[in-house]
Amino acid sequence: MALVTQDRPSRGTRLFDEAYVWVGLASSPVWQRDPLPLAVFEPGSMARKMPEQALRRAGRRYRIAYQSPSTVGLLAVVQSGLAVAAVKRSSCPPELVQLDARHGLPPLTRLQVAAVIASSARKDAAAQALHDHVVDELRRG
Repeated sequence: MALVTQDRPSRGTRLFDEAYVWVGLASSPVWQRDPLPLAVFEPGSMARKMPEQALRRAGRRYRIAYQSPSTVGLLAVVQSGLAVAAVKRSSCPPELVQLDARHGLPPLTRLQVAAVIASSARKDAAAQALHDHVVDELRRG
């Protein structure tokens, strides 16, 4: 079982939406640069596609300054003042500022989080029970 970003309605059981925000270092306003230096997740991930699409729709030029499979990696680059990034609102540390239209950045769409279970695991009563419990708790929460 895994929690994933839902890329299509048929993938998994939708649990909740996750808000994303632009983050930057207040003492290093890299968001004023053209092209915008951007720290992003790995190619193919929804969390990478979403901010790139938002910037393209807004006509904002950007360049990939850094890519990482982890939020920690993106935040380290932002905290060093080298780029901005789009991260889950819940992942934004207090020393970073949340950026928005006042900083020349477009709004970000929310990503849907879903629980998926392998078809082979559905035959296992314990795995199915775990999946059902996680779905019930996260939908309640």
